[in-house]
Amino acid sequence: MDDINYLASEDIVNIEILKDAASAAIYGSRAANGVVLITTKSGIDSKKKLNISVNASVGIQDIYNKPDILSKSDYAKFSDYVQNAPNYTVISTDGSMNFTDNALTEISEGNDWWDLATRTGIQSKLGVALSGGDKQLNYYVSANLLDSKGIIDKSGYQRMSFTAKINTKLAKNLQMGANITYSHEDRNIVSEGTRSVVKSAITYNPLQPVLDMNDTYTWLSPVENLRRLSYGQGINNFIGQLKLDWDIVKALKFSTRASYATYNSDVDRMQRHNASEKIINDNYYTIIKNPVTTQNFSWDNILTWIPRLNEKHNLNIMVGQTMEVYDKNVLNSTGKGYGGYDKEFNSLGFAAFDQSSNSYNNGYTSLGLLGRVSYSFLNRYLLQTNFRADASSRFSKKNRWGYFPSVSVGWKLNEEPWLREQSWLSLRKIRAGWGQLGNNRIKNLARLTLISYDNEDYIYGVGTPTVKPGYAITTYGNPDIKWERTESTTVGLDLNMFNNRFTASIEYFVKDTKDMLLEAPLVYSAGWADTPYQNAGSIRNKGFEVQVGWRDQIGNFGYGISGNLTKVNNKVTSLGQYGEPVLGGNLTTPNKLGYVTRTVLNAPIGTYYGYRNAGIMQESDFDANGKPLIPVIASSYAYNPGDR
Repeated sequence: MDDINYLASEDIVNIEILKDAASAAIYGSRAANGVVLITTKSGIDSKKKLNISVNASVGIQDIYNKPDILSKSDYAKFSDYVQNAPNYTVISTDGSMNFTDNALTEISEGNDWWDLATRTGIQSKLGVALSGGDKQLNYYVSANLLDSKGIIDKSGYQRMSFTAKINTKLAKNLQMGANITYSHEDRNIVSEGTRSVVKSAITYNPLQPVLDMNDTYTWLSPVENLRRLSYGQGINNFIGQLKLDWDIVKALKFSTRASYATYNSDVDRMQRHNASEKIINDNYYTIIKNPVTTQNFSWDNILTWIPRLNEKHNLNIMVGQTMEVYDKNVLNSTGKGYGGYDKEFNSLGFAAFDQSSNSYNNGYTSLGLLGRVSYSFLNRYLLQTNFRADASSRFSKKNRWGYFPSVSVGWKLNEEPWLREQSWLSLRKIRAGWGQLGNNRIKNLARLTLISYDNEDYIYGVGTPTVKPGYAITTYGNPDIKWERTESTTVGLDLNMFNNRFTASIEYFVKDTKDMLLEAPLVYSAGWADTPYQNAGSIRNKGFEVQVGWRDQIGNFGYGISGNLTKVNNKVTSLGQYGEPVLGGNLTTPNKLGYVTRTVLNAPIGTYYGYRNAGIMQESDFDANGKPLIPVIASSYAYNPGDR
């Protein structure tokens, strides 16, 4: 799963992270950037006794480090300084700076927008779980409720979730497990991006009132921003899984697992475009309805053979097959209406002007074949090899399959005779691994060029021309794209001591991502269309990671503490055939800064690109009339000594 918001933390037992290719190989293309394994609670053998657990908590959320924002009086002084105009202040004969009477009135009636836009959030949780069973059957059932009021006014998140899990022995050599999870989420969202509430709370003029002289909310203020937008999202998640384990013979085991997941999201957004709710005729608003439904079915089959050799040799051979089918349906509907602020107007029946709607359906299928051989000698020297063959419908037939090998070795020094007697040493292992993984995380139809006839009319004829419907390319496809390949090499040392209470590991890694799948920008002459995916380059990440932890149990009280330190160097090693920079982050509002990031050779990916600070302007940088003597960017504000 890509998103685990549906999962209640109270149902989680353990979280494990796999980062190297050898250990993550079994998970295929989803593991290109690592794997997070989450183990959830199951029933226990309680001699058929019912166990009931209840958990409840209430907490607060607050801003730890409030931005250092100019006070109302400081803003007035700095405004006069920047504009080089005495709008709020006057200089007395003794040289002191004083506020005018009008400025004092504005300061007294001004606002701290940050305080008005934020609040102390309250989060409450309530959960109930039932579990029990015996050796033949066990079960676990839980229900959880989460209610979180955000630190931004009117923001919030609510989730109700239900989980049921059952494991049973159908026969001596046949076990079955089944689990289902359902969750419902409600999100109250505030403005983000260019006109976000947080941005306006920091940058908006604190001398402005909440209401102007016409008793209308001040335009674009954080308070008015929160009022004008009604933005909610409802999400329903359902996941079901069935698993069978069959011990065919003593050394041969077959496992099959089928999963089905459905996701339904409904975005309901109403954006008012006038500050006053009293003006009806020209008080217009826009509505967006955006229901999304996805379905995902997967089926995995694993056959494992563990032959009995002798005490010195251990062998484990596994072969398997994975399959996944994904389908997505999206509907976008918009409309414009005229009326008040009431929620009753939040309907496409009222928003009958400029209505438009579009929808699309797409998906993908994938198939994986895998094999693994694990061997150990004297439980001391370890070897494991993996091989995967993956196919994805996101690529054209000629590039559909990708092949990804991996290998790892290990040496348990604590099993050597000269260290075996050291009782304080639980594990000391040196390990190394190399492997490849594939990545197919691109748009489902990226290989195809898409043509649209929506609003693509053109004028045809001479004399008395007429408007005819037309077609235009909206998305450029690339049938030549292929699997992105991640190749990693790791060397590490694992150390456990004092009956595994103390754990430590250190690892050095080099990770090369080749044939990166990127949306490289097109020249403007190619037309206004989405850019195609390309296998446009390679990057290298290398560094080290150190992890240290301590876990212990004192009576019925258990505790654990851990920490890690990681250093990573990122560098672009190739950029397609010609090495042209890849531009990103095109900022057009509120200032036309253009592309602010560039991916170039021998630099970190997505490096910020812009003007460098040449220093602080001195009095010698101005002429007698106060005009800069050095080149500066055109601005409506006056430059002064001390500016950067």
